[in-house]
Amino acid sequence: MTTKNLILFFLLWTSATISLYAQPRHTGVGIAAYSGEIPAEVPEAWPSDPFFLLGLAHFECVHAALQPDQSVVVWGTAYKERVNRNLDHENQGATSFIERNELFSIRFTPNGLLDTTYGLRGWVNYALPPSLNERMSNIKIAPYPDGRCLVVADMNQQKDILAMRFQPDGRPDSTFREIGYVWFTADLSTRDRLLDLALLPNGKARMLLSSDYSTFVSDCRIVQLDTKGHRDTLFDVDGVLTILDRAGTFEGQFLPDGRALVVDYNMDWLKLYRYLPDGSPDYAFGHLGTVNTRIESIYDDFISTWPDGSFLIYGQESRFCETGKPEKVFNLLRYNTYGRLDTTFEWSGHNNGWPKTDYLRNLTILSDTTFSAWRVGANDGELLQYTASGQSQHILTRRSDKYRNHWKVIPIALDQQLLIGTDQEKIIALRLLPAGKPDPAYGLDSLDLRKAGYFFKKEKKASSLGFDLHVAPESIPPSPFSDLVLLDSSAFVLEPLPFYFDKFKGAATPHAVASIKQAVQEGLAGKNIHLKLTNQVLSARMPELANIPADFLKGLSLVNCRLDKIPAELRRFAGLEVLEIRYDPDSTALLPAAKRLNALLALFPNLEILILALPGVSEAPKGLKNFKNLMLLDLDLPGLKVFPEAITHLKPLTELHLRNVVQPVAIPASIGDLTNLEVLSVSGTGFTAFPDSLARCVQLREINVLTTGTFAAFPNDLLALPNLEQFGLEICQPSPELKAQGWELREISKRKGKWSYFRM
Repeated sequence: MTTKNLILFFLLWTSATISLYAQPRHTGVGIAAYSGEIPAEVPEAWPSDPFFLLGLAHFECVHAALQPDQSVVVWGTAYKERVNRNLDHENQGATSFIERNELFSIRFTPNGLLDTTYGLRGWVNYALPPSLNERMSNIKIAPYPDGRCLVVADMNQQKDILAMRFQPDGRPDSTFREIGYVWFTADLSTRDRLLDLALLPNGKARMLLSSDYSTFVSDCRIVQLDTKGHRDTLFDVDGVLTILDRAGTFEGQFLPDGRALVVDYNMDWLKLYRYLPDGSPDYAFGHLGTVNTRIESIYDDFISTWPDGSFLIYGQESRFCETGKPEKVFNLLRYNTYGRLDTTFEWSGHNNGWPKTDYLRNLTILSDTTFSAWRVGANDGELLQYTASGQSQHILTRRSDKYRNHWKVIPIALDQQLLIGTDQEKIIALRLLPAGKPDPAYGLDSLDLRKAGYFFKKEKKASSLGFDLHVAPESIPPSPFSDLVLLDSSAFVLEPLPFYFDKFKGAATPHAVASIKQAVQEGLAGKNIHLKLTNQVLSARMPELANIPADFLKGLSLVNCRLDKIPAELRRFAGLEVLEIRYDPDSTALLPAAKRLNALLALFPNLEILILALPGVSEAPKGLKNFKNLMLLDLDLPGLKVFPEAITHLKPLTELHLRNVVQPVAIPASIGDLTNLEVLSVSGTGFTAFPDSLARCVQLREINVLTTGTFAAFPNDLLALPNLEQFGLEICQPSPELKAQGWELREISKRKGKWSYFRM
């Protein structure tokens, strides 16, 4: 394929007006799909430029709104990204920049047809200034009652806010700052992130902003515009009101009555604030206008509000102090209009057999009694609908593409839903009936559905690559089934690489393999390998192990393996750098005797990483001090009774993890001899304090403590270490002194621009 053909394939948008082709038919399953044409001409300067490497087109739906006449206006962005090779420095990667940046909108009739009275044949595109080579983000759109639209977005990596207003027919509104748009530059703060946009009954507009001073410090501000796009000088100081200062503003929403709900994330749990329309705290909400939650780790669409002010909030919830298990569980909670947890709300999510790793995106209030959300799984996803009390309502529409959760869900009359999204260069509208089936009276037919990349649920034998789009659509037989599934190639999952390899070796990262045969093949091909064996008898596999090229076996994991004999032939792998020996709590019968374990460890004197998980073992192997190159030591020893003094002789050690210790174990003063230690993690009720000598570990930068028990305050000299920057603390019974240190610990992380968490 020629370079010019490649360009034609990748570039969908040119400086010419975008045209559409669509032949609506009404024979099938309720979808309207419209796509941009590939342009007839491409700038000749690109393929002839020696720096040019690749051209890409990006196409994304950002907003969809139902109009009073039941038509739908969809807004999105399209931009051309050019990737250049670096001819001056071949060792450096390619660079990319945006050549053309466009905002577009399209309008569908109530029946899902293209409304050709809107813009040019139903399509409007607005090219942003050529000097603007950053994509828009956090785009918010507010429709006026008369059909005009106000569009506001972050630009230039959130250093600027761009506001534009459009007429009902899609033309820029010249009465808005005389030119149709306005910039709000960095005079408000270092960076401004748009949280929400709302129109007031008098035609004025409000923007809710997170104005960031540093990575974790921001103000939450309301900026009010007059009807012509100027800052409203009648509103507080020059149209800008700070409602929450020096916080960690994460998200925010305007409520229908003009109040604002703001979410603060200060390295612990989400904290909610609600403000009245004049910017003063709403003291009817929670405790003096504030509500503390137990939710963390959320996306920007994690909250959705009912008109009465009650709201759903979704994210990860730690139940460690209640259960003693460090796992985090995704949970969905409802709070009433006063900010109190709704105890009658019982979300049925993971109780329906979900894997614990599944989560929700795009929470959407459909009515006073229902809401919907996308479930996102490892390799699939589905649209779910719930009652206001959290009970699942079964609908049939499924998609196996976990990345399509950015589809917009619009509630329409009679409990129907309208889904709007993009699939590559196509805009797709799908109307669902109350039972979840596509509405056959809406949009195009099943052939267009297939061309958009879909197949039907009962056609499980379809090629994993999807239908061949070169085949004439008429030759694809229609299907009577109405359950939709989008093909997805992400079902093939590679063997995960052990977490610790990103710490060492750089470009020589080993290939993770789970069979000796594959290890032999990779080693003979000259590749470094990490072999993981599970439930094996080591001595019985030794003849096969001997075939692995010794110089290329860099890592070995033995999980629940029987070590009845220690073959001397293992000495040929003396250059091994990573060793993991792990037993599950229910596999203690397989644990080797201490003498045999020490004999195995002695075969690998050059280890840099050692991981041992030995339930029921009361002391660490005595040969630990012999590892002169050890950099990371991870010991999971619930039965440990005495701190292994040998650890303090490991001078090169940079990371030490001591896990699940339940017997009282004092950390000795000699730990201060580990002058290269950078990361220290302890967990279990056996550890209750750090010695003052830990402050001698001058390279220490990260401390993690996980315990359902008590823990004392950190030594003051420890907090003065120059490299200390990050903490992971989940301590269920902190001493009052440690709790009082929380503010100082947060400030240490903020000054260094590092993310920490404090739950105590």
